Amino acid sequence: LTDNGTYGAGVGAGACVRGLRCRVQRNQVGIVSKGAGSHVQIDRCDISNNARIGLGVREGATAGALGCKMAWNQYGMCVSNAGSRILLHGCDLSENTTHGLGASEGGSLIAFDCRMLRNQVGVVSKGAGSRVVLRACQANDNGRIGVGIREGGTAICTGCEMQQNQYGVCALNA
Repeated sequence: LTDNGTYGAGVGAGACVRGLRCRVQRNQVGIVSKGAGSHVQIDRCDISNNARIGLGVREGATAGALGCKMAWNQYGMCVSNAGSRILLHGCDLSENTTHGLGASEGGSLIAFDCRMLRNQVGVVSKGAGSRVVLRACQANDNGRIGVGIREGGTAICTGCEMQQNQYGVCALNA
């Protein structure tokens, strides 16, 4: 799923896609799951060098990622809109231009044992109803912020490490 103009894979309302050890590179958006009932499950995939987003989940869609790498995108992973959610385990969301992992506009994410390293912002939760739950994760060596909470978003971090950032945790406009 490489060198496509818009999406490496686009998954619409009601559709399900599973990827195992796939490479999704050099697209505008690597993978998008969009619309109620849409679901993407990826295991040990490399979603890198996409111009905008590695993995996007929005408009009521869901996704799961296990042992995936999302690097050198503008945004590693974004979940947005109420009802949209993602579960990540053992993923590396590093060296993305803007952020590694983000929830906005009511999106929800849970991450276990993930690494968000060397992004501008490791993790962001932005907007009312947006929720980030991190367990045993690392948000280190980011240019600005390890975990950012903005405009009514929430973040719950348990057993996490935030080191060598300009700000470990930064909350604005709550």
